[in-house]
Amino acid sequence: MARRNIQALVIDDDRAQQRLIQRRLDSADAAVTATVVNNLDAFVAELQRGRWDAVVLDYHLCNVTAVDVLRRHAASLADAAVLVISASADQAIVIEALREGAIDFVPKEQATEPGVLATAIRNAVSRIRGQRLERRSMERRCRQLHREAETDALTGLSNRAHYDRCVREGRWRGDRRHQVCAMIDIDHFKQVNDTHGHAAGDQALQDVARLLRRSVPDGSTVVRLGGEEFAVVIAERDESAAFAWAEAFRERVSRYVIQHENNAFSVTVSLGLTRPNLVEEQQPPLALADELLYTAKDMGRNTVATPQIARLNRAVAKVRSDPTLKTVLQRRRRLLELLQSPRRPIQFEHIGRHGDQVAVVAAGLACRLGLPGTAVSAIRTAAALHDIGKAIIPETVLAHPGRLSSAQWVLMNRQAWFGAWVAQQLGAKPLVSWLVANHRTRFDEERDLNSPPQGRSRITRDVALLAAGILGVADSVATMRAERSHSPAKPEPQIRGELGRLSGQQFHPEAVQTFMRLSNTRHSIRLAA
Repeated sequence: MARRNIQALVIDDDRAQQRLIQRRLDSADAAVTATVVNNLDAFVAELQRGRWDAVVLDYHLCNVTAVDVLRRHAASLADAAVLVISASADQAIVIEALREGAIDFVPKEQATEPGVLATAIRNAVSRIRGQRLERRSMERRCRQLHREAETDALTGLSNRAHYDRCVREGRWRGDRRHQVCAMIDIDHFKQVNDTHGHAAGDQALQDVARLLRRSVPDGSTVVRLGGEEFAVVIAERDESAAFAWAEAFRERVSRYVIQHENNAFSVTVSLGLTRPNLVEEQQPPLALADELLYTAKDMGRNTVATPQIARLNRAVAKVRSDPTLKTVLQRRRRLLELLQSPRRPIQFEHIGRHGDQVAVVAAGLACRLGLPGTAVSAIRTAAALHDIGKAIIPETVLAHPGRLSSAQWVLMNRQAWFGAWVAQQLGAKPLVSWLVANHRTRFDEERDLNSPPQGRSRITRDVALLAAGILGVADSVATMRAERSHSPAKPEPQIRGELGRLSGQQFHPEAVQTFMRLSNTRHSIRLAA
């Protein structure tokens, strides 16, 4: 294989020496192509124009020395093999030149002999190329060791050391408004190890890590912090989109079947989801998400907790601890007082006054249809609580004037689950929680609903489905009658037309027919003031 041609730049201010050096290098069998210049300006111009394998400096150059050139142009000469030639045999010159970066020193009388300078150049280039290869190999090895030190051996994700370094270096600090952080924990992981063995537990960790790595958007950081805990920093501006991602991941894990030897089992995960604290810059990005993870665990696991959800959880805990509140509706009233905020007027309208209006319509329809008293009572309570889950929805989403995005709908649909959880925490009967969770279900999809839990009332499935249908109609009627900033109140004929058009599809036909009859008689259902 042919040797690579060596590009050498030579500077010597003695023209006779220039011609002699040029002739020696051109005639040498050393694969050296030499460019010879006689002044510093030309040398600097050539140095900046090309990439040189070797540079040969005469020690004495007009008003400067080779050492001066080495110092001034160290960056440009860093990758070149530098040789110094001089007529002086002073050892101080040799030592100084080598100390400043020269790789070899050649006496001038030898440099002008046939083949000597060419051989010295070839040897110097070979030596520096070897050093460069060794340095690159060492750098690759260091990078490999660094990656291994910051990589979790079991899952292949980054580990806690990587996360801590990112925090120290402020990796996420400059763009915090465009980030969402998540802490993720596998629920009841000890039971997995105890039931299926530690090898199966390792398989669960690997599978969850793989699902997590595949689900995050590009540019995200995914870390296994240790044990069954993972952390994610997502480059995402939209909180609704981040929640939709978290919900999709949570559901994906819950449906996934882990296979290990002859065992097949599933796990669930809990997530704490938030933006970093924009006030306290020194707080680690995932500190708030870690706090929210405990909220998700406290709410029963297999759920996503956001700051709004944590606020709801704290308020519910205060209500539950108050022994003076005896009934569900008393506890609801106290909960509304705790959740009320001037910064969230639309949210409070949904979870408060709107619920009272729906309760009036729903109770009237249930009585007219002759439902048993226990069912009427459950409908009235469920109606008052049906939108309490909207306490988790940001005001910007509730006030959105146009069609909601798919991510916003994920958040809106999840609020029914949280509403049912609140109802349960406030001591409501199982049927009430079931109605709150399912009142948004379309009539033509009711066949897919699970049967309601059987309490003391022993309500049949058909009655429960009718009760859910009544609640759905009452909710829509109250919504269409309401005057809101992004949707004016609809007149009664338009409301009846909308219900009739969607009867048997979205709405329960029996509930619609009953409303139609009542709205055209002197027994018309009116909303409370």
